Amino acid sequence: MTTEAGELPLVLVAEDEDSVRQMVALALKAIGYRTVVFADGAAAAEAIDGGTVPDAVLLDVRMPRMNGIDLVRHIRARTETATTPVVAMSAYSDELQAREMIDAGANAFLAKPFTIEELRATMSVLSPR
Repeated sequence: MTTEAGELPLVLVAEDEDSVRQMVALALKAIGYRTVVFADGAAAAEAIDGGTVPDAVLLDVRMPRMNGIDLVRHIRARTETATTPVVAMSAYSDELQAREMIDAGANAFLAKPFTIEELRATMSVLSPR
């Protein structure tokens, strides 16, 4: 983990739906994380390229400018984020899409809508504090 002692872990959230982006950020804050949020994959990739090194990433599969699969591949290609836990999320929760995200390098897949308890469980396994 890149977090300094005593500092809450940072989760990068990439989600194009404003209401979902806000809900996820609030839920993560409620369970003990800091967030930095982006409305699409390209903006998230630019932040990572600019030096943002999150402790975990939560990203939507279908986004404009850069989709979730391409963002996961971008994250995995960078030395600083190659092992960062990545959770993909999607309202289109078919098995094929989940498999594609895992094959691209995501560690887990959450079907939307999900509960705060499902989010907490997934995050605690991937980014223990």
